[in-house]
Amino acid sequence: MCEANSLLAEVYKKNGIEFQYPDFWELMEEKTENELTISINSPDTSFWSLTLIDDGVEPNEVINTAEETFQAEYDDIEAESVEDRISHRDCVARDLNFSCQDLINSVFLRAFRTGQFTVFIYYQATDHELRESLPLLKGISSSLRCAGDETIFED
Repeated sequence: MCEANSLLAEVYKKNGIEFQYPDFWELMEEKTENELTISINSPDTSFWSLTLIDDGVEPNEVINTAEETFQAEYDDIEAESVEDRISHRDCVARDLNFSCQDLINSVFLRAFRTGQFTVFIYYQATDHELRESLPLLKGISSSLRCAGDETIFED
């Protein structure tokens, strides 16, 4: 993991959150009335996404909805509930695997509450990238720090 952490050279620090990510990955933000999504895309197909939800939705509901979306799209989903902690908080966590276009896709869903919002983290890699990308994806998640009660939806 130390080698992966040395690749996390960029820092995102706004909207009440802070995390590190690889400087060769592309960062994008999308804001709606009740959500802010920050996505980081690798040069290949791996990506990491964080959504801050400001409507009091519970982490279990977020994870269940995300899994149901995958179940509706793919026939051969394997799902496993796992334990995880991000930003010093216990997460509702689920790992999914499915095949698409002859590739095995691994999806990692995480959600937790802060004082102000629900944080939903979703990252994914295909089997041929997983060995290289997974330490980076986990490193991004490990670096996440959330302010507990700051609002992100005020202009």
